[in-house]
Amino acid sequence: MMSKKIRYVSLAVISVVAMLVGVLLASWVFDNKKPVEGIPGLGGDFTLRSAKGPVSLHDLEGKVVPLYFGFASCPDVCPTSLGILSAAIRQLTEAERQRVQPIFISVDPGRDTPEILADYTNAFYPGMLGLTGTKEEIDDITWRYKALYKLVPLENSAMGYSVDHSSIVYIIGKSGIVHSLAQHGTTVDELSEKLKAALN
Repeated sequence: MMSKKIRYVSLAVISVVAMLVGVLLASWVFDNKKPVEGIPGLGGDFTLRSAKGPVSLHDLEGKVVPLYFGFASCPDVCPTSLGILSAAIRQLTEAERQRVQPIFISVDPGRDTPEILADYTNAFYPGMLGLTGTKEEIDDITWRYKALYKLVPLENSAMGYSVDHSSIVYIIGKSGIVHSLAQHGTTVDELSEKLKAALN
């Protein structure tokens, strides 16, 4: 019963956080009167570790990078979001898929090793990169992408803690600039169209 209550509270917190982040980012975009490509000032380059070695965003220039922040032991929000993302990518043509590189960045660097993340991400989409780093590196990147997360202690649980986090797919364009956002609840078709728009 307690675990269910914690789960419902966590989902409520995540929903509120996602809504607040969405409002903040939307106002950020629409308050800018000048015509711009993508979302100015949001995101930026980073270098983190995968199971195969370091990965930098600038190394992926020319590809569209759908980026998601989560953690491997996430019970529901991450699997739902990654399932939708993988289905959206599969709706693209083979040529389009070759120009898309999905990335999953862990907000649980204390537990998520590069190897754990590789197994986790490949279960959703082969080739999806699971990245991690130090807490300081993750905090820097989440701050620049305005992604929120918070460790939540779990009483009477072997896990010890869970992580509440915002649930947004950042669609980074071919030039490395965030092109658009897909909030939690975006459908497969809607996300696929956003990816196509970034590819064009």
